[in-house]
Amino acid sequence: MDLRNNQAAVFLKRFSLILIVLGQSMQNYAQDKPSVSTGNLTFYLDQASFVGNEGKTYVELYLLFYADQLIDFSSAELQKSEIKISSIVKDSDGNQISKSDWVTEVKLEKDEERSFGKVIYDQWSEEIPPGSYEVIVEASDLKSVTKGKLRKNIIVPKIENNTWSSSEIEFVAYADNTTKENHFKKGNLNIIPNPSRRYGILIPKLYFHYEIYGIAQNEQDLIVDYSIVDGADNKIKELKNVTIKKPGASASVLHGMDVSSLKSGVYELVGLIKDSELNSAIKISRQFEIIQADFFQSSLAVTKEQDDMFETILSYLGTSQQMDFYKSLNATGKTEYMIQYWKNLDLDPNTIENKYLETIQKKFAYASKNFGWGRNLGWKTERARVLIKYGMPDEIDQHYSEPDSKPYEIWIYGFDKKYIFVFGDLQGNGKFILLHSDKQGEVYNNTWAEYLKKI
Repeated sequence: MDLRNNQAAVFLKRFSLILIVLGQSMQNYAQDKPSVSTGNLTFYLDQASFVGNEGKTYVELYLLFYADQLIDFSSAELQKSEIKISSIVKDSDGNQISKSDWVTEVKLEKDEERSFGKVIYDQWSEEIPPGSYEVIVEASDLKSVTKGKLRKNIIVPKIENNTWSSSEIEFVAYADNTTKENHFKKGNLNIIPNPSRRYGILIPKLYFHYEIYGIAQNEQDLIVDYSIVDGADNKIKELKNVTIKKPGASASVLHGMDVSSLKSGVYELVGLIKDSELNSAIKISRQFEIIQADFFQSSLAVTKEQDDMFETILSYLGTSQQMDFYKSLNATGKTEYMIQYWKNLDLDPNTIENKYLETIQKKFAYASKNFGWGRNLGWKTERARVLIKYGMPDEIDQHYSEPDSKPYEIWIYGFDKKYIFVFGDLQGNGKFILLHSDKQGEVYNNTWAEYLKKI
């Protein structure tokens, strides 16, 4: 066998092992996972159950749409679209118990960096008796012919307000303070759901929300231990002794864990809520998914999210010819291209691990954690591009509080200052843009200091 055939055999063996592991994980995950639509309008549906009234359960249902399916960002400064949504809930006998129709308006400004990967969230609720149900959702863009449809079977648990118990876990994309009434508002927070339950490169921190009921009115605070467990029941990450104050007979909880270092796969979030005075505990758990850069090594069918992420990676690391070729491929071709791309860059193809891919993943995790601002993704910034393409600088010269200058950083590569990158926060909002570099092929501007002067 020649060297090329041997490398191919090793890769196929390694790839088969990855698929077996992923297949087992996804089989378990299928018992309780988000649903994705069919048709040419892609959206996700997920749900979480909370206590209701008169023996019923209050079920929140969450939707996620991709903005660039609805809006042409190249045509105007402000784009609008409307999504018509219809939902039907049927009981286990096939009887229709509810039907809802509504229109969700989408407004987005033209901004390539903000529009990339932009998603639209929506939510509605049903108050229904515990049991098994089928939820049918149809959505259509009123400006075009794009439509999507899905069916999801759900089990609605019985939740009692006066019993020491909890709701289901709602996975969260982000949360912020608000005083305005809307269907995402809970207390003084906007809690935006994550119906895909996907974290990692896109969302490096796992946020989650749940409620606790029937809390005993003693002086002890509640204590909760969280753990993230993989498919082999190994505890990958733990967060212990988190305090929950007792506001009354019930509590609304929003917590988070950093998952930027976890590898791609399906995991389970487990929480153990304890009342030490009662010597009693509640266990909560639900599965979610991590997608990192290593996901592209083993993906069987490229999704829109994976396609968008890989295009970003290719724009950082590849050539314009590679990008043009990749965009010309269909979904199957793109999947094969991704796998081959990482295989070709593997520093040691005779091992299961791909050290190059692991290095890229660490850079993405670092950028996600350190370069984001507001709701903007850290790995989509210019500092992230430079970091991923050229590596960590040998020195970073930070200027954040000079009286006559806006904040800026100078990244120095090589102790002999072989080349530099200058990033400035021109708007004072944490968004650093590249102003100058003497690296060949990068933006060169020897008057960069003029942009940083305070008026």
